[in-house]
Amino acid sequence: FRHPKAQADYPRDFRVGGVERNAGEHGGALYTYLATYMDIVQDVRIITSYEMYMGDDRISVSVAAMEFFPDGDGTKFVISERGVFLDGLDTNEQRHEGTAQLMDALGATFASGN
Repeated sequence: FRHPKAQADYPRDFRVGGVERNAGEHGGALYTYLATYMDIVQDVRIITSYEMYMGDDRISVSVAAMEFFPDGDGTKFVISERGVFLDGLDTNEQRHEGTAQLMDALGATFASGN
């Protein structure tokens, strides 16, 4: 395992069996996301299995499902996750907060038209 150092080191191989890796600092610690795409059905769902690291310590292992449903003129997006938080280094509340921040950023991107 090695931490990515530059954006070029963040692979996103969007296919079943493909890997995504990303890292960033939060609260003075380096957090790394390492995911494998387990299932992809266009316009229906994306399922990943992923690990989170704080520094070199694995803090959680999760399975996440992102599902898309027709909703009037738009799409309803539902994300669900099952995680195991290791050694007291991560919690369900922290994961919920981080996911909410990501969803807010995604919503802002759509609202801006980018």
